[in-house]
Amino acid sequence: MLRSFLHKYRNVSLLYLILFFSVILLLLVALVVNQKFRSTAYNFSKVHEGNELINELNDVQSTLTTIGTDVRTFTIQGDHHPDLVLYKVHMDRKLKRIAELIHDPRQMLVLDTLQMNIETRFDIWNHMMSISPDSLKRVNDQLLLESSTLTNRTVGQISELRKNASTLVYDHLDDTEINIRMTGIIALLVTLFCISVIIFAIVRLHREVNYGILMQAELSKKVKELDRTNDDLERFAYVASHDLHEPLRKLYAFSEILIEREKNLSAEGLEIIRRMHTFVTRMQQLIDDMLQFSLNLNKVEKKVLDLNVLVKNVINNLAVKMNETNASVEVATLPAQISGYESQISQLFQNIVSNSIKYSRPGVAPHIRITCTEVAGTEIESVRPIDEKRKFYKITISDNGIGFDDKYREKIFVIFQRLHGKSEYSGSGIGLATAKRVVDNHNGYITAHGEENKGADFNIYLPKE
Repeated sequence: MLRSFLHKYRNVSLLYLILFFSVILLLLVALVVNQKFRSTAYNFSKVHEGNELINELNDVQSTLTTIGTDVRTFTIQGDHHPDLVLYKVHMDRKLKRIAELIHDPRQMLVLDTLQMNIETRFDIWNHMMSISPDSLKRVNDQLLLESSTLTNRTVGQISELRKNASTLVYDHLDDTEINIRMTGIIALLVTLFCISVIIFAIVRLHREVNYGILMQAELSKKVKELDRTNDDLERFAYVASHDLHEPLRKLYAFSEILIEREKNLSAEGLEIIRRMHTFVTRMQQLIDDMLQFSLNLNKVEKKVLDLNVLVKNVINNLAVKMNETNASVEVATLPAQISGYESQISQLFQNIVSNSIKYSRPGVAPHIRITCTEVAGTEIESVRPIDEKRKFYKITISDNGIGFDDKYREKIFVIFQRLHGKSEYSGSGIGLATAKRVVDNHNGYITAHGEENKGADFNIYLPKE
């Protein structure tokens, strides 16, 4: 049994350990993949910005070429006056967008120089457009030289900006390719890992299922052996009690004959026979109690019981003993529908109520109160985990008797355990053990709390459903 438990515990621990590390690994992989996706998205955005920057620079260069061509055509032919204001607005918008796309400080310096050169070119073009044709012929060569020089500078600066943008685009494209390749590798590894974990889990589960089937078969075998042993014990208890009762009855009868017929016996002899008579009676009661405790409690079918009627019958059965002790029983409303074995539940209440009558304080009439409330499983001492969410009827039987030291509240339910001597109170020490067995057989709980010379409380918890 211990080896089976350790085997199962080791397997469960291994599965939990694998599951824990699998979750940690998947979280780490998820973080890495997320970082790769974020990096890829960033690189794509930079590639898009770089391409847009190249397009804007090409547009600027193309626009400058168009303006220069239009201005030269106008100065030579005198017609088709170019709209430099419109060109200037278009150029400013392009340069502003280029400035938004450049993040390198060194390239910003190049862009500033480019803007100054473009401003100077527009000044030259405006000057060429504003002078007369005769004057333009005299200064045309000089203006064309200055314009050509600025054009070369401008083209060089645009080429530098475009080259830098192209380099950044290619760098981000390389990073994107690496990220995509790494993400694919990681996805492949994670897929292989998940497949391996699934295969391992299936194999382990298959082994556990087979092990569970074997254990179930072994358990069924043990249950059958236990049932067979219980049947044998029941038959033995019945036969033993019957065989023991017979000589005891004869001893009892012979002791009575001696007491009635042998008048010449000494007082001491009569006292010995009377004591023997008492011991025989006590032995018969002990055998009856043991037989009742050892009988199989599952021979009859459960049925719906009205505890109000059942407890009333119990009190009627104890009427003689109650009259002798002037005892009173106060009963609150009890559950009218509860599933149980009638004879067992009757024995349960009879054992506890008769105990309360028996263990009364000298000179104080026994007063017993039976109450009932509904409680949750979590309110019960040492409740089983499976019963924590269930509802229970809590039936409390309280008395004003001699009570007991609360440290013995568990000991009193052990068979043959007595807190008082036989000379003080009669009994075999089986009544409360039988009560606990009945409650266990109904999947319930029973607890006790006492205080010396003040009384005791017995709490019976029976499942509501």
